[in-house]
Amino acid sequence: MATPLDAVGLQVWRGALLMCDFILHNEDVFKSHSVLELGGGVGLVSIIAGAVGSSKVYCTDVGDRLLELCRENVLENQHMCKPTCEEIVEVKELDWLGVGLPEVCKTEKRVKSPSEWSTTDIEDVENNVDILLAADIAYDNQLTDGFFKSVFDLMTRGRPKTLYVALERRYNFTLEDLDVTCKSYDHFRKCLCDLEGEYVYECTEGLAVSGSSSQAKSSLWSKVIEGQSEDKGQKATPMKCLKIMSERVSTDFPCYSDYTRVKELELWKVSSTFLP
Repeated sequence: MATPLDAVGLQVWRGALLMCDFILHNEDVFKSHSVLELGGGVGLVSIIAGAVGSSKVYCTDVGDRLLELCRENVLENQHMCKPTCEEIVEVKELDWLGVGLPEVCKTEKRVKSPSEWSTTDIEDVENNVDILLAADIAYDNQLTDGFFKSVFDLMTRGRPKTLYVALERRYNFTLEDLDVTCKSYDHFRKCLCDLEGEYVYECTEGLAVSGSSSQAKSSLWSKVIEGQSEDKGQKATPMKCLKIMSERVSTDFPCYSDYTRVKELELWKVSSTFLP
């Protein structure tokens, strides 16, 4: 509670340590896979993902100070990855409250800073990234909303993806409730429940053209209302169907870091699948 909101990403929280333990205990899940971390902070989780053999890791966050610190940490720990951490882990800016993953014109574009996305980066995320990571992201409702918006945007791009989220339930006394509550966690769970389900995307000729805005594409996905699933096949235009499911992951794996694994720490897995 003593940490200002703009300094949250400058610290390592227990959820990140739990995520690191999970990665270290499940190296085969990450080996040779492409990863994108949301809210990477100082870069610890991304560095560990690179160290266990991920082929590419995009560590994303927002703020020049934080991104520069993260880039320094990647450089200092480059010996942990092969060929080097600097080559495996790329630090990029991704603002959940902005437009989402930046749209890059297919024409030639000069990248002004290492944190900017190039056309090649965007194409790599869409074609190769299949694992998303996030730790300690549920502490502000507006940011949580933006996080799930970004997750949905990423899951409706390219190949199916799996998201792992580590977080800690934090209880606070509020005058509004006159009780100890966990509102940030409750809001996270509500957003997670809202994300689950089946979505359809109508592939009309005007919308499916190459190079069209994926921001526009994401907004055209609509959730299938219960009882209407059987009507999908009666559409005159081709339909794509995306299914998103979540489950809580057991945290009984070994503790490789020096921290207290309190019972409030949780790990969630969210999977997306494109249905025929």
